[in-house]
Amino acid sequence: MFHRLTALSLLAASLCCAQNPAATVAPLKIWDDKALADWATPVANLNVRPGHFSERDYYAAPNAECVRTYPVYFPGREPAGYWEMLKQRRPEPLMTAGSRTMADWVAAGKRVFEEMDVPAFRTYDPKLMEKARSRDDFAKSGGRALKDGAVFGMRWVPTAKGLALSIND
Repeated sequence: MFHRLTALSLLAASLCCAQNPAATVAPLKIWDDKALADWATPVANLNVRPGHFSERDYYAAPNAECVRTYPVYFPGREPAGYWEMLKQRRPEPLMTAGSRTMADWVAAGKRVFEEMDVPAFRTYDPKLMEKARSRDDFAKSGGRALKDGAVFGMRWVPTAKGLALSIND
């Protein structure tokens, strides 16, 4: 009896959790003052809840810095034409609004995980960018390539100002 009940419970749970291949739509509004009014427990003895950005400030914040980035390859391991392609790229949003299937959401999350950089660490310094493409400089620092030829933690970022060098977030 116990095994039959366990099997039925597992079957019911798997049916409830089955992924729907239909498009999943993210809410258009994710930051709402009213919904966030009681988001945190009041601070002990003060009976005041911690604050957060207002809805107005949240939606007014610039997000132009969340753009697609591309791997820095170990010198000599770049795909053919890669550097020329990078110099021609324009900034593209890291994520775009719209409905997606669950598989699309997973792929988008993977992209964000792999491509998010730290905008405050972006540099346009041609000397640093040259070092990132120099075999001698990498040899001096002991740098090595990953299996795919990329350099761990470094990203090229096409921006409105031109191509920047950055680090992964």
